[in-house]
Amino acid sequence: MKRWLKRIAFLGVAGLLGGIAFALYAGQQLVAPANRAIGDPPADFPAEEVRFSSGSGSSIVGWLSEKPDAGGAILLLHAVRADRRSMVGRARFLGQHGYHTLCIDLQAHGESSGAHITMGHLESLDASAGVAYLHKRYPRLPVAVVGSSLGGAAALLAKYDDPPRAFVVESVFADVETAIDNRLTMRFGALGRLFTPLLSWQLRPRLGIQVDTLSPVHAITGVRQPVLVIYGSEDRHARPGEAKALYAAAAGPKEIWEVDGAAHVDLYRYNRAGYESHVGEFLAKYLNAGQPTAQQTIEQFWKDFQSALRAGDAAQVAALTSFPVEGFPLESLGDFSREEQFLSGFAILFPTDAIKVLLATSASGLTKVREGEWEITWSNGIPSEGQHSISYQFARRDGQVRLVALVFAG
Repeated sequence: MKRWLKRIAFLGVAGLLGGIAFALYAGQQLVAPANRAIGDPPADFPAEEVRFSSGSGSSIVGWLSEKPDAGGAILLLHAVRADRRSMVGRARFLGQHGYHTLCIDLQAHGESSGAHITMGHLESLDASAGVAYLHKRYPRLPVAVVGSSLGGAAALLAKYDDPPRAFVVESVFADVETAIDNRLTMRFGALGRLFTPLLSWQLRPRLGIQVDTLSPVHAITGVRQPVLVIYGSEDRHARPGEAKALYAAAAGPKEIWEVDGAAHVDLYRYNRAGYESHVGEFLAKYLNAGQPTAQQTIEQFWKDFQSALRAGDAAQVAALTSFPVEGFPLESLGDFSREEQFLSGFAILFPTDAIKVLLATSASGLTKVREGEWEITWSNGIPSEGQHSISYQFARRDGQVRLVALVFAG
C-alpha cells in the first residue's frame, strides 16, 4: 500500500512539475518577439518607408501610401506575430477610396524593435504614436484606425492626445485571460483551462504587466468615437460572445458585423466584397467622406478668420467669406427652421469649406434685410465662447454671395 502511495505521490509531483515546466515554456513562446526582415513594398503598392519613435521604446517602421486629394488618413495595425504586409490588401482598398494609409509593424514584430510581445500593453503605445504621426503629417485630415486581433486590442487600449475619428476592430479578444483560456482549450480541451492561471500569472514577473489592465472590453467603455466591431462566426480564438460584449460596452456610436463562416482568419481575404462594403460605408459615414466634423470646421474657421483679421489680410478674409453663385436665387430658399431643410438648400449653393461652418449649427430662419441682402441666424456658433446667437448677413455682389456682417448676441 505504501508503494502505491509513493508512486501516486511521485506521479503527482512529476505531473505538477511537468505542468509548471510546460506553462513556463508556453509563457516564453507567448511573448517571444516576431521580428523578421520585410524588404520593399509590393510593386503594385506604391509606398514610402517611414520610421518614428513610440512610447513603447521601439523604433516603429511602416509603409506610408499617399493619395492625391486624400480625404483622410488610416492607421492599419496587424494581428499578433504578423507584420505590416498582412494589412496591404486593406490599404489598397482604402487607397482606392481616397485615404492615405499607414501600415506599421507593432513593437517586437517585423522590423520594429522590441524584446517581447506584450498582448497590447506596449503595442497600445505604438497605436497612439501612429495616430500622432498621422495627425502631425496631415493636420487638416481626419484619422481612423483599422486593427486586426492584437492590432485592434492595441487601438482600444491606447491613450490618445488627439483621438482618431473612428475605429474598426476585427477579431479582438475581450481580455487577455479569456484569450489565453481560448487557446489552451482549443489545444487541450477542458483540461487546458487548468494552465490558464499559470500562463496569465507570468505576465507580471516576465513583463511587469497587471493582467487586468489588458482588457479591451473594459477599455472600449471609454471610447466615445464610432466603433465598428467585426468578428467571425466560427472564431474560437476571439469568440463571437467576446465581440458582442465589446459592442455592448462601446460608449459611442457603434456598429457590428458578423462574417458568416469565418474563423480567426484574415477577414478581408475571407470576404473581400463584404469587408469593403461594411468598412467603406462606415468610414465614409463617420469620416464624413473625408471632411472635418462640424465642430472641427467651426473651430478651424474661427482660427483662420481671426488670424486673417489680426494680420489685416483682406484677401484671406475675402476668401473665407465669399461664395460663388451661378444665378442661384437665394431668396427662393425660404424659411429654414430645421437643419435637414437647411442642408438640402445651402449645401448646393455653397460648395466651399466655409459653408460647413454654417451647416454645423441650426438655422432659425432666412430674413430679407433689404433689397439684395439676407440674414440668417444660428445658435452655438462659437464653441470657445459658450452659448451665442449669430446673425450672418449676406449680399449678392459681383456674381457672388458675400458675408457682409456678423452680429453676435450673448
